[in-house]
Amino acid sequence: DIDICLQVAGAGNRPAQIKVLRRVANELHRLSSHYIEPRFSAKIPIIHWAPRTPGLMSCDISVNNTLAVVNSQLIGAYSAIDERLRVLGLAIKYWAKARGINDRSR
Repeated sequence: DIDICLQVAGAGNRPAQIKVLRRVANELHRLSSHYIEPRFSAKIPIIHWAPRTPGLMSCDISVNNTLAVVNSQLIGAYSAIDERLRVLGLAIKYWAKARGINDRSR
């Protein structure tokens, strides 16, 4: 899946972030190819936007989740040092998904 972090000025607290996510969900609802699953009770509120048919990409959308952005940059830097780290990371992600332990919301 793809993780998207929207940077929105003035949405620095949880209620403001959820308000932004509700507006985004209303716009995405127009597309019938995916369904929308709000996960506002998660530690970081997100919208999970998933395809109705297999093979399409799903997406998690958050607002002002700067730690996730920094973590992604860090992983990118590690991967730039050695390609094997990217392969190892993908293998661990696949392994965790196969065992159902990759979803923090559960």
